[in-house]
Amino acid sequence: MKKSLLVLAVAAAIPAFAQAQASNVIMYGRIDLGYNKSTGGVINQAQQSGSRFGVRGTESLGGGMNATFQIEHRFNADTGAQSNFKYWHGRSIVGLNGGFGAINLGHNYTPNFWVALAADPWGWDTVAQISNTQPGGGQVRFSNSLEYVTPAMGGLEARAMWAPSEVAGRSANLGLSLVYNAGPLYAGLGYEKHGHNALTANTTVAGTVAGTAANNKAMNVTVNYNFGAFKLLTNYSQVKVGVGAAVKGFNVSGAIPLGAGEARLNFGKVKNGVRDIGLGYHHGLSNRTTLYTDFQQSKPAVGGSITSYDFGVKHNF
Repeated sequence: MKKSLLVLAVAAAIPAFAQAQASNVIMYGRIDLGYNKSTGGVINQAQQSGSRFGVRGTESLGGGMNATFQIEHRFNADTGAQSNFKYWHGRSIVGLNGGFGAINLGHNYTPNFWVALAADPWGWDTVAQISNTQPGGGQVRFSNSLEYVTPAMGGLEARAMWAPSEVAGRSANLGLSLVYNAGPLYAGLGYEKHGHNALTANTTVAGTVAGTAANNKAMNVTVNYNFGAFKLLTNYSQVKVGVGAAVKGFNVSGAIPLGAGEARLNFGKVKNGVRDIGLGYHHGLSNRTTLYTDFQQSKPAVGGSITSYDFGVKHNF
């Protein structure tokens, strides 16, 4: 009788064990803290790259198809407070991938943002990030989104995103990108049109006052080349808010490996607007822990310059 019960128990456990073997769930995160200061400001303890905690996973469905998910919370490590009104602000998506590409649903990064991000040697982090002079960066994420990503074909990949407003009378957000990324060359084009969650009237965009918020359009062109001794990053971007004139900006950046660290620099300018110079050095103590310091001087079209700097430590887990 005992042997029969044991056999039944093992037989019942086999499907669950096989299912567990086909699933892969990972917890991950980052704690980032340091100090920063701007001209005329006070010294603040703050994060420079967004402290976070997340869970992501993949389940094999057979036939080369996988189910995927990711949820990511953002918080301020200096106070423990939530850093955004959305609890899963980083991402909250579920999807399927396979030979057809990938389909993702939820709160997700926009196709245009990925192209903007590729131009920034700081990865949209620290006081030196190039977003000041990258007006076409657009929205970082769309909520309620449906995204399709093509399979990578010889380094070529396209993304398309649609995000309904869920409000009567408001059109959807739309995003597109086409990227070639193979060997030392990266070339990307991103575009998005805002039907909701757009910039409000008279919003300041890269030092220039924009007009009405209807039908904002943003665009990015990024071309990077890794020469080995250094990486050159270039970007042209523009945003057009409603019927107002387009705000245009460009950036030329570099990343230079130095032993266990990397030096970073940028010059960026918005036409008839702000001009930025950024410098930084990030030193890897290990694969997961980095010491960093950064500097930026920003000069508006009218008025004096603003000088900012930071230093801190970042640990990924």
